[in-house]
Amino acid sequence: MLQEMWEELQMGAFVCTVILGGEDQVRLYYDVEGIRHFVVADCLTEDEIWEFGIEGRSSFDSIHQALFAAELTGRDPSVMIFMDGDAEGAEAFQIRTVATEAGVSYETMPSQGIVRQAQVDWLRRQSREAQGFPTR
Repeated sequence: MLQEMWEELQMGAFVCTVILGGEDQVRLYYDVEGIRHFVVADCLTEDEIWEFGIEGRSSFDSIHQALFAAELTGRDPSVMIFMDGDAEGAEAFQIRTVATEAGVSYETMPSQGIVRQAQVDWLRRQSREAQGFPTR
């Protein structure tokens, strides 16, 4: 479980900041009966709130989180599930079905593709630094 959470955080941070151009792990505050609370949104872009999950039952709450964060921010709710393979499993099918019914944008991305893209991005930045070019 801890390994899965770590992988989700790493992949989510990369997808959010590099691919979507957003801000990752943003605290969103709200008050209930005079007491301050917060939730952490996986990714905020200009127009959307993204919640990420690794394919499986642990991602069932992604739609709830996206809808609540959308209410707090006024952004459109979106969910992205990181898939282990190409085939949609039973859990991803359920998430997609509920997202569609709730009006939440639903995307999938292969986990291995994210890892490879992150490695290539890191190598490009290292090469540019070695050549004296500014990096992002």
